[in-house]
Amino acid sequence: MTISIALNKKPQESVASVSGFSPVESLSYLWGSETIQEDRKFDGYTHPSAYSSKEWCARNDFFDVMRFRAGEDSYSTASPAHMKITFEIGNAMHHWIQNKWFTRFPNFFGKWECPNCHLVETGLKPSKCSSCGCKSFSYKEMYLTDSKTLTAGSIDALFKVGDSDGSVILDGVDIKTISKTEFDKLKKPNQAHVIQLLLYINLLRSAGYLVNSFKLLYVCKEQVFTNYTVYKSEDGYTEMGALREFEIMTGDYEHSLAAHLMILESLAKNIEAKVVPSARCAGCASLSSKKARSCQNSGDCFVYEGGEIYGTT
Repeated sequence: MTISIALNKKPQESVASVSGFSPVESLSYLWGSETIQEDRKFDGYTHPSAYSSKEWCARNDFFDVMRFRAGEDSYSTASPAHMKITFEIGNAMHHWIQNKWFTRFPNFFGKWECPNCHLVETGLKPSKCSSCGCKSFSYKEMYLTDSKTLTAGSIDALFKVGDSDGSVILDGVDIKTISKTEFDKLKKPNQAHVIQLLLYINLLRSAGYLVNSFKLLYVCKEQVFTNYTVYKSEDGYTEMGALREFEIMTGDYEHSLAAHLMILESLAKNIEAKVVPSARCAGCASLSSKKARSCQNSGDCFVYEGGEIYGTT
């Protein structure tokens, strides 16, 4: 990923009053930027995190895949610096929980890379590398794809809870970092997060795994870990200090999952037939609308009304 930063101040203006190096003034110079420009990679799939958003647009994903299959591998996008910083803090907390704590559990399931020969093995953490004998490993999230829905995603954490007829039974965990204001108000899981988990369940099933349950683990970014008493709420969640967990039982959501898979399978059929989806998303009444101006595919989108074969207009 290539990143460039558009800054409010010139470098010499930001450090003119600094004697030596000041981390505060230097970081304010970086974080005070107006936008962060990124080159994001295409991979030809719809991702659960994008699909679960209210802003998801089938036509946008369709054109992304068409561009990917035509040989484009990335597109440029700009994000406010404060959003990028918040996102990266969340990623750092995810990595800390995964690699510092979850890796201590013997049933933690995923991909394990040997730092010596770089062999990657899938399953429980090996006692030693089967290639070179090294006993040190780094954890990698499992990246899964489903050809029927053209979806793909990485799952934060998986734990093996059993076996059945040769198939591994897993519990999944998806980590969400939120502010203290959001955390204090949280009495039930965010619906978009639930939809995301349902698609993860489908990805695991497509890969041959059995899924027992999924947990949504909310982590308060601003709360100190001082209370280690586990609390069971009447609202159905489990809490310990800055952690709040909601359990999503797969059997309770089969009907909802089937409905989402129908939408994604329909889009996948459009993609394979190169037929442009008919519905333009809400908020894109014209090329001059705010949403259309920020969309990397608006140029293509307003060429087609829907139903045409892509590339013939």
